[in-house]
Amino acid sequence: GHKGPVYAIAFSPEKAGQRLATAGDDNTVRVWDTGTGKERAVRSHAGIVNSVAFSPDGHWLTTASADQTARLWPMPDLGEPLVIDGHEAAVNAAVFSPDGRQVATAGDDNRAMVWQVDGIDLVREVTHDDPVNAVAFSPDGSLIATASEDRTALISDVEATGVEDSRPVLRREGAVNTVAFSPDGTRLATGSDDHFARVWDVKTGDRDVLAHMGIVNSVAFSADGRWLATASDDRTVHVWDVNARTTATVLHDHTHAVNDVQFSPDGQKLVTASDDRTAQIYGLK
Repeated sequence: GHKGPVYAIAFSPEKAGQRLATAGDDNTVRVWDTGTGKERAVRSHAGIVNSVAFSPDGHWLTTASADQTARLWPMPDLGEPLVIDGHEAAVNAAVFSPDGRQVATAGDDNRAMVWQVDGIDLVREVTHDDPVNAVAFSPDGSLIATASEDRTALISDVEATGVEDSRPVLRREGAVNTVAFSPDGTRLATGSDDHFARVWDVKTGDRDVLAHMGIVNSVAFSADGRWLATASDDRTVHVWDVNARTTATVLHDHTHAVNDVQFSPDGQKLVTASDDRTAQIYGLK
């Protein structure tokens, strides 16, 4: 297992989520069998690995690292990776577009970038005033949301039209650490240093506020959009009923900050990653 904090976690995209990928402070990315808990592959970056995500077809795994690169590893054995080295500082996040043809990266160089996987060609760049902590594609792949230390989340068109974007700038009381679109694309969830997660209306910027007792590190919607999971430095994961705006479950099993949370593709499981060096899988009723 990991020799230090686990920063990020991802289920493979099949309904059952048969593989789990983890990324950590020990400079490694690891792939596990969710049924047996056995480690299947391990590869290293030259720095801390901050994020991990599967392509929609499950053929690739992308990682983002403090070594200033993002990498695309072929599954299942994590063979020779494609390398994205366009950032000039640590890369904090890398995610695939819904069609798997693009990867978006976010870095400490105040930039988020969208790349064509074929040829690793840069197609879009979004700039913030401070480091960009996270990036997410909308479900139709036409938008990206970015979360920044500059206390804003931005929603930008992937295909830059040359026209200044009129979408709302989502301003916060603290650095924004994480961002996720709802499955229908109408809402955006963010998590911030001010101890709050928020669910925004993408068109209007209206919001609901959800409270933790510590910095919010990760937000994730279930596949049906009914639930939002939030992970915090307060050592808990909250599962919220999005429409009722109420807490459905609080998970208290980690002994240190919880860095990431994800639902399995079928919505039956929840997985968490923590500074306590563990990843935990929960069955949901």
